[in-house]
Amino acid sequence: MNNEDLTQIHYYASKKLYHSLYLFCSSTLRKKIGDPVLLFWKAYALIKENKITEAIEELQQLQEKRELLLACPLALIYAHEKCKIIDREAIEELQAKFTIAANLQNIVDRAYLQAALFYYHTGDMNEATANIKRALSINANCTFATVLLGYVELNSNHEHIRKNSQSRFDSILNNNPKNIEALMGRLNYLRTNHIQYNIALDTSSELIVYYPSFLPAYIERSYLYIELSQWDQANKSARVCLDIDPNNLDSYYTIALTHLCKDGNYNDAVSILTKLFELIKTIEPNNAELTYNYARPIIRISGRKRSVLNVCEEYIDFSIEKEPENNEYKLEKAYIDQLKYNYQEALNIYKSVLSIDSQNIHAVKGFIRCLIMVGNYNEAEEHLEFLIELQSSLKKSAEIHYYYSLLVWLKYHNMAKRINFLNEAVDILLEISKCSPIRTMELNVKLNPELMLEMVESYFEHCPTEPKREGEMINPIIKRIHELLVLICKMIPGSMDALYYMAKVNYLVGDNEMAKQLVTECLNIEPSFVDAHLLMAQIYIEDKSSYMALQSLDKCLSYNFKVRQNPIYYLLRAKCEKADGHLEEALNTLNEIMNLPSFKNNNIPNEDKVNNDSSEMTRKLSLRERIGIYLELIDTHCKLHNLLDAARIMQEAICMFKGTEEEDQLSIANANLCLERNEIPKAIELLSKITPEKYYYIEAKCKLADIYLKYKNNKKAYALCYQEILENNPTTEVKVLLADAYMNIQEPEKAIKIYEDAFDANPEENSLALKIGQALVKTHNYNKAIDYYEAALELNSSISISLKYELAELYMKLSKFDESEKLIKSALTNHHNEEPAVLSEIVKLYQLLSKIYQKSEKNKESINALLKAREYQLRVIAKEPTITQQADTSPSQKLLSNICKDIADIYTIDNNFDKALLFYNEAIERCSTNHKAILALAKLYVKENDLLQAQTQCSLLLKLELAIDEATMLLADIMFRKNSYSSAIFHFKYLLEKNPTHYVAFAKLLHMMRRCGKLDEADSFFEMIGNKMSSKIEMDAGWHYCKGLFHRFTYNPNEALKEFGYARKDAEWGEKALYNMIEIFLNPDEDTIGGEALENKSSTSDERGTNTDLIVFYSADKIIKALPNPDSIKGQIYYAHALLATKQKKQIEEGLNIFMEILKEKKEYVPALYGLATAYMLLKQPPRARNQLKRVTKLEWTEEFSNEFEKCWLLLADLYIKGGKFDLATDLLKKVLSYNKSCFRAWEYMGFIMEKEASYVDAAYHYENAWKLVRESNPAIGFKLAFNYMKANKFVDAIIICNKVLKAWPEYPKIQNEILDHARYSLKIPIPK
Repeated sequence: MNNEDLTQIHYYASKKLYHSLYLFCSSTLRKKIGDPVLLFWKAYALIKENKITEAIEELQQLQEKRELLLACPLALIYAHEKCKIIDREAIEELQAKFTIAANLQNIVDRAYLQAALFYYHTGDMNEATANIKRALSINANCTFATVLLGYVELNSNHEHIRKNSQSRFDSILNNNPKNIEALMGRLNYLRTNHIQYNIALDTSSELIVYYPSFLPAYIERSYLYIELSQWDQANKSARVCLDIDPNNLDSYYTIALTHLCKDGNYNDAVSILTKLFELIKTIEPNNAELTYNYARPIIRISGRKRSVLNVCEEYIDFSIEKEPENNEYKLEKAYIDQLKYNYQEALNIYKSVLSIDSQNIHAVKGFIRCLIMVGNYNEAEEHLEFLIELQSSLKKSAEIHYYYSLLVWLKYHNMAKRINFLNEAVDILLEISKCSPIRTMELNVKLNPELMLEMVESYFEHCPTEPKREGEMINPIIKRIHELLVLICKMIPGSMDALYYMAKVNYLVGDNEMAKQLVTECLNIEPSFVDAHLLMAQIYIEDKSSYMALQSLDKCLSYNFKVRQNPIYYLLRAKCEKADGHLEEALNTLNEIMNLPSFKNNNIPNEDKVNNDSSEMTRKLSLRERIGIYLELIDTHCKLHNLLDAARIMQEAICMFKGTEEEDQLSIANANLCLERNEIPKAIELLSKITPEKYYYIEAKCKLADIYLKYKNNKKAYALCYQEILENNPTTEVKVLLADAYMNIQEPEKAIKIYEDAFDANPEENSLALKIGQALVKTHNYNKAIDYYEAALELNSSISISLKYELAELYMKLSKFDESEKLIKSALTNHHNEEPAVLSEIVKLYQLLSKIYQKSEKNKESINALLKAREYQLRVIAKEPTITQQADTSPSQKLLSNICKDIADIYTIDNNFDKALLFYNEAIERCSTNHKAILALAKLYVKENDLLQAQTQCSLLLKLELAIDEATMLLADIMFRKNSYSSAIFHFKYLLEKNPTHYVAFAKLLHMMRRCGKLDEADSFFEMIGNKMSSKIEMDAGWHYCKGLFHRFTYNPNEALKEFGYARKDAEWGEKALYNMIEIFLNPDEDTIGGEALENKSSTSDERGTNTDLIVFYSADKIIKALPNPDSIKGQIYYAHALLATKQKKQIEEGLNIFMEILKEKKEYVPALYGLATAYMLLKQPPRARNQLKRVTKLEWTEEFSNEFEKCWLLLADLYIKGGKFDLATDLLKKVLSYNKSCFRAWEYMGFIMEKEASYVDAAYHYENAWKLVRESNPAIGFKLAFNYMKANKFVDAIIICNKVLKAWPEYPKIQNEILDHARYSLKIPIPK
C-alpha cells in the first residue's frame, strides 16, 4: 500500500467519516485486490457503522497477515466489545493470541505501525506511542510512523509536547518535501495551533500541486479560508472540490457556511443544507455524530430563521434516530426548540435528560432558561443559586450569568443587577475569544452568536433611544454592545441582526453615515426587515430629512402591513409630521399608539413568536421607548398650546412609571412643561432633585444650566452647573461639556484651557483638536491656532481630514493660499478610503480647493477641483440606498446640486455659456428646489437675451415661494428689457413697500432709472423709504450707498463721495462703495479721458496741474489698497487707471503694460481694452486706440461691463467727431443712449455734432437733455445750451440759461458778453420772417 492511500485512510478515520472510509477502501480494492491493510480498515469502518458481524468475518480472514498480526486481534477484541452480547471466551482467546504475537521476534515494523494507527483512532494514545516507537526501532526511516507520532503528540494536553510535533513533520519534509503524510501533519499542526496561517495555506497549495487528486488537501484549504474569514476564497475552493468529487460533503457544508456567514443568504443556505442532508443519508447513512457536528454551528448562526432551524432539526432528528440514547443530541433538539420559542417542548426534553443524567450541566442550564421563559421564576432562581455556588469549582459560564440577568429583570425589575450580570457574561465570552484569534466552528459553538445577540437585545432595553449630543460621553452600555457586535461581525459578517444592531450603535453615537450604510446592507439581505426600515427612518429624522424618513416608513409598510401594529412606526411618522409643521396630524398619529394592543400590553403574541422570523416580528418595547412615546405626546400638546392635556398625560406617565429607573427622565420632561407654563422656580426645583448618582444627572444638570442662561441670564450659575457635573464625573467628555459652556458665554480663554487639559488626556481625539483650534480662531489668535493645528498634525500624521480641512480653511482666510493648497493636496493624496464619511470629507476638501483657486483667479483649476468634488459626491450617493439616490431632497443630492451650480457659475464668469447651461440644468435636476441654481440660470438666460426662458425660471421661483425677492428683482429687469418700464417699476415698488431696507433692490432700481433716464422719479422712493424707516435709516450702510449712487448718477461727485464714505467699511456694501469712490476720484466730471473733440471741457479737466494729478493718483491708490483683494484683476485695472491719471509718460506706459498683461490672459476683457485705448490716447497714438475701441464694438454688450462699453463707445465717437465722421459717431452715441439715457456726455456729443452741422434747434434739444441730467451743475453745458438757443432765435430761453449759469458761477467767462448781452439786444429788434 502506498503512502497516499494510508494518508487518505488516516484522514477519513480522523474525521470519523466511516462510510466514506468504507467506500474508499472498497473502491481502492478494485485496483489492489486482496490488499490486507485496505481490507482491515474496511472492516474497521464496518465496526464503526455497527455492522459488527460483517466486520468480525472480514477480520478473521486477516489474522495471519504479517502486517496485521497485532492490529487484527485488537480490532476483533474491539468488535466483540461492541456487541450487545459479549463473547468473553472469544475475547480471552484473542488477547492470548495478541500476547503471543507481540512477543514474536520476527515481527515487522508495519505490524507495529498498523497497531499504533488502530490505537490512535480508538483513543489509546499511550499504546499508540509505544507501538510507534517499536516500529521506529525496527525501521528508523519509517516516515508514516514518525508522522503518526507527531499526530499523537499534537493531541497531547501539554503544550511543550504539542510543539514537539512540528519538528517530527519538519524532519521528514527536510529530506522529502513532497511527503504527503508529513505535509498533512504540518497542515494539521498549523491549523490546530492557529498559527502561521500563511504557511498553512502554502502547505495546502503544495499538497494540491504534488497530489492534484488528493481531495483532503482541497477540503482542508476550504476550512483554512473559513478560519481566516476569507469567505470568497473558501467558496471558490469548495467548488473546486466539487469538480473533483460532486458529492463531497465538506464542500457543500463550506458553501452553506459562506451563504450564512458572509452573505446572510438564508434561502440559498437552506437549499444547500437540504441537498447536503440527502447526500449524508447516502454517503454516511449511519453517521449520527457527523450530522450533529454539522448542525451545531449552523444552529448558532441561524439568525433564528425558521427555515434554517427546521433543516437543522432534521439533522438532529437523524442523529437521535441513529443513537437514541445519546443525550447530547436531545439537548441540541431542545436548544432548537428554545430558538423557535417552543419553551414548553424544550422544557420537557430537558426534564427527560435530567431524569437519566441529573448531573448533566448543559441540561440544567437549558432547564433553567426554559423555567425563566415560562414564568417559573422561583424554581429557576433555586437552580441558579446552586449553579452559581457550583461555578467556583467549574469553569465560569456565560450562560449562567446571562440567565441570572434575565431572572433579576423579569422577577425583580432590577436594572443595575441585570447590567452587572450581563457585563460578567460578556467578560467571560471575551476571554474565550482571546484564546483563539481565528474563528473556527468550534469557537462559534463556544461563543454562541445567538446567545450574544440575545445579550445585545437585553443591553438595548437600557440604552438611550436618541443619539448622544455633541460633547456628551458615550453611554457605557453602548460601548459594551459594540464589543459584542465586533466579535459577532468577525464570526458572521453577514448576520442581518448584527448589522442592524451595529447600525443602531452608530446611530446612537452620532455616526449617521455609517449607520445608513449598515442599514442598507441589512435591507440588501432582507428587504422586508421591519426594524431596519424603522431605523433608517430614525436616521433620516435625525438628519432633518422628514421626506426621506416618510419614504422609508412607506416602504416598510409596503413590505409588511403588520408594521401598523408597531408603536415605533407611528412614533416615527408623528415625528415626521411634527418636523413638517403638521402638529394636529402628529397628535392624531400619537393618539393611535395609545389604542394599539401591542402598546397597552407590550407583549409579543405567542403565535407571532412561533410562526414568524425575528425580522418580521413586532419587537417588545423597552421601558425607555414607552416613556419616549409619552414624552413625544406631551411635547406635541405643548407645541399646540394644549397645556392642560400635556399636564394630564404627564401625571398619568408619572404614576405609571413611578419607581422605575426612568422616573428621572419624566422629571426632566416635567421641568420642560413647567417652562412652557412659565413656572421657572418649579422647573429648577424638579431638576435640582436629581442627584449625582442618578443616571440622568448630567442631562438634568445641563437642562438646569440652560434655564439659568436663557431664563435668568445668569452666566455664573450656568457655568457653575457644568463645574458641578465635572466634580462628580471627572471625565474627558464632561470637560468638553464645560469648555463648550464657556464658549457659549463668550469666555473662550477659559474654554481653551479646559480643552487643552482634555486633549492632553486624549491626544488621539481629533474632535478636541478641532475645538481648540476653533476657540483660538474665535479669540482672533490666528497664529496660535495655526501653530496648534500644525503641531497636532506633526504629532499624528494620520489625523482626520476634518482637522486638515479646518487648518486649510484658516490659511485661506488669512490669504495664505499656497499653504492651504499644499495642505489640501497632501490630505487628498493620503486618503483612499471608500467609506461615505471619508468621501464626504474629500468632497469638502475639493470644494475648499476650488474656493482658493477662485480667490487666486485660477478659474480653470477651480472648475477641475469642483469636477473632482462632483465625482466623489456621486460616489457618496452611489453608496446610499436607492430611494435616497432618486430623491432630490436628500442632503447628498442637495450638495451635488450646489457643486454643479458652482461649476456653472465659474463657466458663466468665463463666458462659456453652453457648459454653464449644462451644469445649471444638472443642478436643478439634482435638486428641484435649488433656488440659487434656478436664479442663476434665469440670469444666464437674460445674458443670452432669452427673456422668455428667463421669465419662466422666475415664475417657477415665485410658484415655489423660493428667493421671492431675487426673483422679483430679476423679473423687473426682464420687464425693463422688454421695454415695459411700468411693469418693472411695479415689481420694485412691491419689494420696497414690503421691505423698505431691501437696498439691493433699491440700488438695482436706481441703475434701471438711470438707464431709462428717469432718475427724477427716484426722489419719491427716497421719501417713501425715509418715512417708513424714520431716524433708524441713517445707521444703514445700504441707505448711504444708494444715496451715493443717486448723487453719482446725477453728477454730484462731492455728495456721492460723502455718502460712499459712510458705507465704505460695511461688510456688505463696503467693497462696492470703494469701487465707486475710486471711479469718482479718477474721473469726477465723467469726462471722456483722452477725448479731444469737445472744445470746452470742464475747468477741472482742463486746468488740472501736475500736483493735482499726483494727488488724484495717491488718493485713488490709497482706496485701492483698502479693497478686500487689491491684487485682483479689478484692483489692477483701477491701479493702472490711477497711473494714467498722473498724465506722466512713464506712469502711462506702466499702466499700459498692466492692461497688456491682463489682455494676455483675457483677450476680450473690456475694462482692459478700454484702459489700453485710453493710454494710447494719452500717449497721442489715436490709431492704436481706435483699433482697440473697434474690437470692443464687435463684442456683445453685457451689464457687468456696461460702464466700460459706454466709455469705449464715447471715446471712439470722440475720435470719429474729430475726424469729421459724424454719421459713425452718431450711430455710436445712439447706441450709448439706447443703454443709458442718463449719459449726459452722449447728449453733449450729439449736441456738438448738430451744432457743427448748424442744426441749432436739434443741438439745443440735445444740450438741454445734457443740462437737465447734470442738474444744471455744469457751466460748460449751460454755455453751449444758451449759445444754441441764441442761434435758434430762442433768446428768452438763452437769457434764462445765462442767468442760471451766472448765478452759480458769476465769473464764468464770455457768457455775459457773447450770449446774454447779444440775446437781450436781439429781443429789441424784430426778427425777419
